[in-house]
Amino acid sequence: MTRTHALRAALGVALVAMPAGASLAQEPSAAPPKLGAPASRPKGLPDRPISVGEAVLLALVNSPTAAAADAQWQGAAARWRQARSGQLPQVSATGGYTHVNQLAGAASSSSGAGYTG
Repeated sequence: MTRTHALRAALGVALVAMPAGASLAQEPSAAPPKLGAPASRPKGLPDRPISVGEAVLLALVNSPTAAAADAQWQGAAARWRQARSGQLPQVSATGGYTHVNQLAGAASSSSGAGYTG
């Protein structure tokens, strides 16, 4: 679970646990203005009126700022792992094979093979 997912879950639990009479904002004195339907519908939006807690969770899920913060956090974690990797044991291996064949008729004739590692 990433840090952003944990934040979203904690906020969701806190908002669901709020008493029914609790309010995050003052009641408006006049009726709210009528707004038209948005051009695009956010993902996960139900076909019914939503609660304040659901609105906050939808805002977090669809927020480009939250997505950017999560990407920055993941990048920092990757850079930390990269910096720490120099302290870990290192392993390397090399190998090779050599085969020499000399034709008869030259000053001398030889043949051989060798392995290195």
